[in-house]
Amino acid sequence: MRTNLKKYLTYSCLAAGFLLLLAGCRKDDIPRPPRVSRTVLVYMAAENTLDGNAGKNIEGMLAGMSRMPLLSEGGNLLVYLDPESDVEGSSAPRLYRIGITPEGIVSKETVSTYPEHNSASPEVLSQVIGETCNRYPADEYGLILWSHGTGWLPANSIYAQAGRSAASAETTNRRGLDRAFGQDGREWMELDELASALPDDRFDFIVFDACYMGNAEVAYALRDKTDYLIGAPTEILSEGMPYEKIVPYLFSEQPDLPGICRAFYDYYTGHPYGGVFRSATISLIRTDELENLAGTVRGIIASNPGGAASVNVSSLQRFDRFRYPSIFDMGDYLERFATPEQLADFQRQMARTVPCCYHTPIFINYEIRKFSGMGMYVPQSGYPDLNASYERLEWAQAIRP
Repeated sequence: MRTNLKKYLTYSCLAAGFLLLLAGCRKDDIPRPPRVSRTVLVYMAAENTLDGNAGKNIEGMLAGMSRMPLLSEGGNLLVYLDPESDVEGSSAPRLYRIGITPEGIVSKETVSTYPEHNSASPEVLSQVIGETCNRYPADEYGLILWSHGTGWLPANSIYAQAGRSAASAETTNRRGLDRAFGQDGREWMELDELASALPDDRFDFIVFDACYMGNAEVAYALRDKTDYLIGAPTEILSEGMPYEKIVPYLFSEQPDLPGICRAFYDYYTGHPYGGVFRSATISLIRTDELENLAGTVRGIIASNPGGAASVNVSSLQRFDRFRYPSIFDMGDYLERFATPEQLADFQRQMARTVPCCYHTPIFINYEIRKFSGMGMYVPQSGYPDLNASYERLEWAQAIRP
């Protein structure tokens, strides 16, 4: 699954010429095609255990583009791929453009090839975004971040481990397989690094094809980077997004973000393999409502700090499958100590913040009893070091009474 079991990346050095590119669109001397309505970049940090899924997902993008016969003048789909294994005779990172010719033929062309580098580096992500914007300017931009993910959980902690025993957790920790987003071998990108790599107010939407990124801590950190964010508070199975189905929604006259969420949910609820493959959660988050959500949560906690501190987290709806439970349903947590009026206010605000969300009744091996649309961390007395990391997050500071 697209969790710390299957998202790992390796990174090296950057070419000097590549360092000239900056995030955010600026004029330069690179020949550019005509301006189009929308450019979408899929950033695939695949030098990890998800490498085998990357090619299948790109095939899905090609198939999805073939369903867009009117797109010959309407958009650019760019795919950055840093693979672990050889692709087309090389493991070098490269940038593809997937498009439709005026004759209606779907094409995939390599527009850039790079020296081996660390795709989990915020500098590389920033530079790829810069190159995409410079070479393929558009009225609107979208970004899909594809890799392993563990939300906000910090580097070198034992909390983002799937191991069921202390020995397995310690072994995994020595390998350095936990962080926030994007794995290249032992290297990951922390949440604050991810935020620093993304230009402010550039993207109309960001989609996370990565585990555990549809949570309050992540969304709040990226609130100035995008108008909308799509992500799962749980894992995403290793097949990832059903690109054949969602590409048409990316390039409809207005990007159909609820349609993407519904297509994702429908794909997994009808998965032909059945069983654990029919596991999915997904949420659409409006970032301009996150300040209001933080204010609502802060008010509830401030009015009953004792109740907030005394919640038994073992009874909460959890979304992670880590050895140390760390991601819980926000609504289930607040419900334990909010007054009926406060809870109603929260639910109204959550409906504005998360206008669309879906979940299956069972996720792999646990029941989803409560699903407000967003997960969050709840400080626990047994996790003093994780609590300290959490308190430095913008979300934690925003909801602090």
